[in-house]
Amino acid sequence: MWHLETATLDAETVREKMRIEQIWVREALEGRWFGELRQACQSFVDSCAVRVTGTVRWRLRPGSAETQGIVAASPRYVRSREAWERESIRADGPSSSWTAAL
Repeated sequence: MWHLETATLDAETVREKMRIEQIWVREALEGRWFGELRQACQSFVDSCAVRVTGTVRWRLRPGSAETQGIVAASPRYVRSREAWERESIRADGPSSSWTAAL
C-alpha cells in the first residue's frame, strides 16, 4: 500500500501519516488499544486510506518481491510531462495560442 500512498497522497500527508502510525503502534503495544489517542490515530489513517486506490504489480521470487508497476486511479503527481503539456494546451483552446513572427 505504501507505493500507492506516495502516488495518491501529497508529501505532507504521507509524512504526517508515518508519524501518526508510530504513535498508533506505541499505543497498541502499551495496551491502550481502546484508548482515545489510538482511536484518533486510527481515524486519521482511515481518512487517508479512502483516497488511496489503484494497483501495484510485483514480481515474486524466492526471498524477494520487486515492484514492477504502480497504477494509481487518481495520481497526485504528473506521470508524463509531455502528455500534461499537450492536454494543457488543448484545454486552453485556440484563444490562448500564440504565433511568432519570423
